[in-house]
Amino acid sequence: MNKVLISADHVICGPADQVIDHGAVLVDNGVISAVGTAAELDTSVDESVPRRHCPGGTIMPGLIDCHVHLAFDAGPDPIHTAAHTHPDKLAAAMADRAKRCWPPV
Repeated sequence: MNKVLISADHVICGPADQVIDHGAVLVDNGVISAVGTAAELDTSVDESVPRRHCPGGTIMPGLIDCHVHLAFDAGPDPIHTAAHTHPDKLAAAMADRAKRCWPPV
């Protein structure tokens, strides 16, 4: 079983005015399988499922990081490296970095 129940003070799963106070998100194998109040999900989820509480936190399930610089490596001068790498090699490195972005951890 690869599930985890994450709870926080707030869950925003739609427009900003649709906040679930004392909310939770159930993640099953990297996929969001349920969103609701912490009380509802805590009683409906098997006791063996690990729980992670984030006091003072806000969970935004489904938020996607749309701003990623795939051309940059983690080296000391990523701009120089990108500018001086053959386009074919750079494209292959970018494809590899994109693959590492999914599935999300």
